[in-house]
Amino acid sequence: MKPESANDDTADALALIAAVATLSIFVAMARLVETALDTSIVVGSFGATTILMFALQGVDVVRPYNVVLGHVVSVTAGVLCRNFVAPSSIDAALVASVALTLAAMLTLRCTHPPGGAVAMICVLAPDEVAGDGVALAFGIALGSVGYLMIAKLVLATLALVGQRSRTSTSRAAKRF
Repeated sequence: MKPESANDDTADALALIAAVATLSIFVAMARLVETALDTSIVVGSFGATTILMFALQGVDVVRPYNVVLGHVVSVTAGVLCRNFVAPSSIDAALVASVALTLAAMLTLRCTHPPGGAVAMICVLAPDEVAGDGVALAFGIALGSVGYLMIAKLVLATLALVGQRSRTSTSRAAKRF
């Protein structure tokens, strides 16, 4: 097992800061949009997306294509199963929503593991939250795009700060 270096610790600390900043900004902004649109945007899968995005940077499941389309596919599958399968059996709707989500993700090559949770959330959401599912689907899809934009902005800001810090450090080193 390879010992961790100070660079690994710094990278981990920056990833944690970026994750907290991204999720905090996302939740604050999403709550404003939820009030304005009267729909849900913040769902538990964004917590899982945060962990994947900042702990596994560069992995396919956190590419923008996967995050956005993975959420859209999942919410669509969940709403379909909620409206057409759940009236007969909630358990069958839960299983069908994840199966449909996985099939669509594999077909579209947009695997994003939190999507399984999104599908089940849509099936289990109370009627006052889900309604017919269209507003919920729109809210979660909008949320995934907003989340990615915020994450990219936070990561770009941290990269810029890091670059300026390295430049200042190298200038200071040249003076001595």
